[in-house]
Amino acid sequence: MPNIIIAGIGGQGVVTSARVLGNIAMNSGFDVKVSEIHGMSQRGGNVEAHVTIGEKVYSPVIEKGKADILIDVNNILSIDTDEIIRKSQDRRCINMVLLGRVCSQLEYEYDCCIETIKKEIKKDYIDKFIIAFKHGYFDVDGNINEGAWAYPEGDGYSSTLTRV
Repeated sequence: MPNIIIAGIGGQGVVTSARVLGNIAMNSGFDVKVSEIHGMSQRGGNVEAHVTIGEKVYSPVIEKGKADILIDVNNILSIDTDEIIRKSQDRRCINMVLLGRVCSQLEYEYDCCIETIKKEIKKDYIDKFIIAFKHGYFDVDGNINEGAWAYPEGDGYSSTLTRV
């Protein structure tokens, strides 16, 4: 099972995304460890969360070079964010789009994901977050999103979701 790093800037929902993803994986029957690394997050600094999922997990920290998936919440260049923001009516929901994409790729059951979101997210945001999650989980035709993991740009990757 995957080692996932979620990275972004304080206030972008990195810690929330890690908590929700960890609980979705636990509710799907896996052992999970979550570790958060806060820089100057309260001042817009970097935040990183490690989510390790497996049959049995011993360490919450992912060693350098051992991540399977990187979710970069700060780099949302490859998603039609304007459409998602318009539908969810809240820019703070972008992390849920990325989380929906990861959950579809890891084949977590949609209903399990939604039930977990309902338990983990504040009531004021549940409806908006579910709309955003659905946009990541399903493609425009309503099928489970099976697209590519990474969106190459230039010489490297400037992506929101990268399969390492």
